[in-house]
Amino acid sequence: MISFWEYIDTCNEEKNEIITGTKFLELKEQILTDYSSLIGQNLLTGLFMNFYFPLCIWISDKTKTKGSPAVIGISGAQGTGKTTLTRICKSILTDYFRLNVAAISIDDFYLTRKERRKLTEEVHPLFETRGVPGTHDTGMAIDLIRSLKTLKTDQTIKLPVFDKGADDRMPENCWKIVNGDLDVIIFEGWCVGARPQRGSELIKPVNSLESQQDKKCIWRKFVNNKLKNEYKSLFSEIDFLIYLCAPGFEKVYEWRVNQEKDLSAHLSGIEKNALMSDSEIKLFIMYYERLTKHMINTLPSISDITVYLNDNHLPGKFKVPAKNRSRLKLKNIRFLP
Repeated sequence: MISFWEYIDTCNEEKNEIITGTKFLELKEQILTDYSSLIGQNLLTGLFMNFYFPLCIWISDKTKTKGSPAVIGISGAQGTGKTTLTRICKSILTDYFRLNVAAISIDDFYLTRKERRKLTEEVHPLFETRGVPGTHDTGMAIDLIRSLKTLKTDQTIKLPVFDKGADDRMPENCWKIVNGDLDVIIFEGWCVGARPQRGSELIKPVNSLESQQDKKCIWRKFVNNKLKNEYKSLFSEIDFLIYLCAPGFEKVYEWRVNQEKDLSAHLSGIEKNALMSDSEIKLFIMYYERLTKHMINTLPSISDITVYLNDNHLPGKFKVPAKNRSRLKLKNIRFLP
């Protein structure tokens, strides 16, 4: 696994300092305790040292540079590890760098079942299935992010929560509470940062779902128009974008199947009934296929950091456009005792 420190080395002329200090070692042990059952201790140790922690140094530096809450977008196809990356970065940024961090997911802004049902009646039946642009309440997401940016120390705000089991938004008394004022806002989601396609690219179906159920291209065009308008406004709230790039769409299917199996191992008998079979997953990700492939081809040139995942689901290499490289000076980092 290539080290993210190599990227930091390209951004400064100083040599990396050796990381020491009780606070750092305590944080490392806590992360291993919390996530080793999910990732594996040996693998997690390498990821922590060579990816998660140096990435958080980069985020911390960007936050200081901006001088106000920095919105960090984390994007990637299903099963690429966005949620795990978000949780671990939030822990490191909070416990080590002592930053106030809020984490939100685009999944929690899905339209309610009633709203999506209306969309299926007025636009296209395929919108009954949540996921693609057009099935989120972008206005709510924009308003929330802007409110989070201006949240004062003595203020709180509620974050919406979507229940995927019930396929509906949870009542407001179940929403999460965030306290101000914030240093970092992490905004993660599979289509975060996506750009629209050209009209000519929409004509040819990418799978049987499109060829059989969207023959007139109504669903595809509606999704694309949403990306051109409401989602463009939403994603403009992002200051820095991190993209987890899968090797190809076939791996997205494989990882999504594995994700479902991992969930099955931690759920009760009743909860397992809500899980999808391999064939159901194959159909489900057809809804995501077009935009996922488009993002694999386009986001590396847009993102501030692209993390290329290898076939083993690990960071293989990193790409950072020269114009986005931070002039991070590691000698100025004072690791806490």
